Amino acid sequence: MVQPSNEPAPSVAPPRRPVERVDEVLRERPKTHGEYSEVALLSQGFKFVAQSHKNWRALSSDKRETVDQILHKLSRIICGDPEFPDHWDDIIGYAKLTRDRLKVPG
Repeated sequence: MVQPSNEPAPSVAPPRRPVERVDEVLRERPKTHGEYSEVALLSQGFKFVAQSHKNWRALSSDKRETVDQILHKLSRIICGDPEFPDHWDDIIGYAKLTRDRLKVPG
């Protein structure tokens, strides 16, 4: 049988409110992802060029989304921290999702 302890219960910090967590993320994110307005400008420029190409409409929606996401990740690499592994991992992930869907003869 467990005997009750006379020691006080450990203190537990109250959970942070969701807004506090969002504020924290927004303060920290530019260090790795770049300033939002700079990333947006570069990303939209990349996407405009890609979507202006004559072959853009020939791509399936999943391939267009993959290109959009990779261009967005490249914008974060250029505007933010190029040593942040998540950017590169995300590019690999999007490319693999599309690669795995290719209809390769054989």
